Amino acid sequence: MSKEYVNFSTLIHNQLHEKFTTTFIYALSQFELEFGHLWGEDLDEGAELSDSQDFYYKKFMEMRKRILDVGNNQKRNAINSVIQLIKEKESGNDKQ
Repeated sequence: MSKEYVNFSTLIHNQLHEKFTTTFIYALSQFELEFGHLWGEDLDEGAELSDSQDFYYKKFMEMRKRILDVGNNQKRNAINSVIQLIKEKESGNDKQ
């Protein structure tokens, strides 16, 4: 494997990683901006949450975990697919 290929693969990996991560982190932050008041996002640090706020906070954290899990899985799959396509193209084994 050439040094040029490794550098290109690393560049592709880093760019895709950044773009995917930004996409789902930004979406979560926008959700927090719109609905954070439901779970006391606007309260001072250490303030006690009401039962309702605690309920919505737990729901948000469950949703956040699912979004991050799926997003990270898709990010890994996309990066691996692109790197594999590059390898196939460079080795002449591409299917096109």
